[in-house]
Amino acid sequence: MKISRSFLFLLFIAISATVAAMSPPPGGHHGGTVNTPLDGGLLSILGIAGIVYYLFRKRNSKKE
Repeated sequence: MKISRSFLFLLFIAISATVAAMSPPPGGHHGGTVNTPLDGGLLSILGIAGIVYYLFRKRNSKKE
């Protein structure tokens, strides 16, 4: 159950970050872009999800 909650939490964070990144800046100013790569955050989330999956599989294999 905790793994499902962790996954849903990570999914919520990923969706929230995507929506925040795609929203227009406050105040209606459409200035120049910052040119910041967005793949670092996604890579971090995927890495954390991989670690959680690995620990879940490791824990289940010990129970059997």
